[in-house]
Amino acid sequence: MSTAPAPPAPAAPPTGPLDWLPGWWSQVHADPETGGREVRTAARTAAALSGAGCAVHEGLGGTGVVGLLRNGSGPTVLLRAELDALAVAGPDGTTGAHHACGHDLNLAALVGTAHVLAGRTDRWCGTLAVLAQPAEELLTGARAVLDAGLLELVGEPDVVLAQHAATLPAGTVAHAAPGPSGPHPRATAAGARGRVEFRGPGGHPGTTRGPDVGTLLAELVLALPGCAAGDGTVRAGRSEVGTAANVVPTHAVLELSVRADDEAARDRITVRTTARARSLASTLDGATAHVVWTSVPAVHADGPLTDRLEDAQRTAGLGVTRVPPLGAVEDVGLLARSRSGRRVPLAYWLFGGVEEARWVEALACGAPCVEARLGAAHTAAFALDPIPALRTGVRALLAASHSVFDHPHTPR
Repeated sequence: MSTAPAPPAPAAPPTGPLDWLPGWWSQVHADPETGGREVRTAARTAAALSGAGCAVHEGLGGTGVVGLLRNGSGPTVLLRAELDALAVAGPDGTTGAHHACGHDLNLAALVGTAHVLAGRTDRWCGTLAVLAQPAEELLTGARAVLDAGLLELVGEPDVVLAQHAATLPAGTVAHAAPGPSGPHPRATAAGARGRVEFRGPGGHPGTTRGPDVGTLLAELVLALPGCAAGDGTVRAGRSEVGTAANVVPTHAVLELSVRADDEAARDRITVRTTARARSLASTLDGATAHVVWTSVPAVHADGPLTDRLEDAQRTAGLGVTRVPPLGAVEDVGLLARSRSGRRVPLAYWLFGGVEEARWVEALACGAPCVEARLGAAHTAAFALDPIPALRTGVRALLAASHSVFDHPHTPR
């Protein structure tokens, strides 16, 4: 990211009806569920949206939840947040899942915003569609809810709004900065998740000579920088080899993550990686390489919509800044397409979740160690400050929603 903005004045807290929200967030945070398994998180979300007066539809694309609030004629605004946690051990090291990316805060801010809008139906007209999406970290959830009939259920949205908690000062939101991608700045990278499975002959370690499938996996890991070839990155995330120390393995699995500026560069990386895996398999008699990729496009924010939302969020008392494209990968861009392929305007931004005192303390150690002080995302150390984060997230999403509902020329 670019140099962080000076922390603005702390955001005012949600009042009255949202006093319960931190407690609701705490339940979600303490009970993390990984992609496709978000059963309890989905149930909590469905109950909360029902309590806001939404018509609730459960089980979309697996565990997805949709809340609909129809309030006269006007635009259809789709708000989206994620249900899933990461397969990362928590700070105590005792669990295999942890909200190490802030999806719990995104989800709580979404639920809180729905409650506020439900209590303000005299101030907006249209259809509010709230999507709690499963399996974002797997890059499969958006496709799953679309395949399960999201657009038939909701109707084609006029606008898609999504936000993500971030290691920024509370009271701040950060939108994608304009750049070479044109009027619709790139917010996140194009990406893919890959799974390479080698299979081959096994045997006894005392009698088997030469390489085995574990050797092929290790050689592929070492070859990954060459597969990226300057187009982006491809990194090994998880590996699995064999079943026991004294058995030459017959299978080896490597899971990969690809990040690139655009879809063409991403595809070049996946093609080279696939070719390298198959080439390695051909060097071992009887070995095969099975490669599967799940790809998503880069997320591009709609330029005019982003400009309008920034104005609304400033008016709501939030500090607004712009940041370069993120190296993160998101599948929310798949939701911003109509059934005919028309691009639906999408806005995507970060909202700060670090209280002012902690932010200032981290900055004092110098820019290179800010993330180390505050906890890097996708690690057990990741921990935002929930109360100021929720204040910021609700205010940001609420201001953005009102801006769309109130605008007489919402793009169609």
